[in-house]
Amino acid sequence: MELSRDLEIIALQERELQLRSFNSDIAWQLGVRLRELALSRNASVVIDVRRFGQPLFYAALAGTSPDNREWARKKSNVVARFHRSSYAVGLIAPGALRIPRRLIPDCSF
Repeated sequence: MELSRDLEIIALQERELQLRSFNSDIAWQLGVRLRELALSRNASVVIDVRRFGQPLFYAALAGTSPDNREWARKKSNVVARFHRSSYAVGLIAPGALRIPRRLIPDCSF
């Protein structure tokens, strides 16, 4: 898919896929539903639902690795930093996450 089309789709998703409210109960329900869907599709996924700085639901299904938890945390850090999906950030500014290591801790992004 062409870059501009991907960015349009992502922007639409970022506008449309917002919850009217969010709390720990909603996070749990969302996580459980995503887990059920993943299991029904035999998907190897990590589900990490959080409010910045506060994990609210986590599941790692068969076929994932311990590294996936760190990967999910780093993706969340990108969203917190840029207020966009990590995929959008990667498309818009591929070098944005390639900040010299001496400027940020390795564990940040």
